[in-house]
Amino acid sequence: MSTSSTSVRATKLTLSLRKVAIVLAELDLPHEIEDVQFADVKKPDFLKINPNGRMPAIHDPNRDLTLWESGAIIEYLVEVYDKKQKLSFPAGSNEAYLAKQWLYYQVSGQGPYFGQVSTATTILSNARFSGAHIMPRLSFS
Repeated sequence: MSTSSTSVRATKLTLSLRKVAIVLAELDLPHEIEDVQFADVKKPDFLKINPNGRMPAIHDPNRDLTLWESGAIIEYLVEVYDKKQKLSFPAGSNEAYLAKQWLYYQVSGQGPYFGQVSTATTILSNARFSGAHIMPRLSFS
């Protein structure tokens, strides 16, 4: 099947982009990654693509479809382009449902925690001032 290049918009540092990029590569799908800066995701141009203002987002010109949220993107790419079941299982099989279970676990549980650690580490390592300026001091009475 001849396919046009899918455009992916995300900051190249995000863990969610890596998940999508791995699926695109494993399925040998042509794609281009547009590096979007964190400061731009809440601006009108990006909000037209994803009203949630988060990354990644893709546009598949083969179906004229724009999607955001890594789990939805992965599910779409596999369902539409994994005809040889390189990454998937027969639809409706127990294995297919178990694979979805793990995908949902990753995007709703493990992924957000990893993202928070990555973001905090990046912010703190790039800070030119002590962490006390970033993290408020909590007091309990």
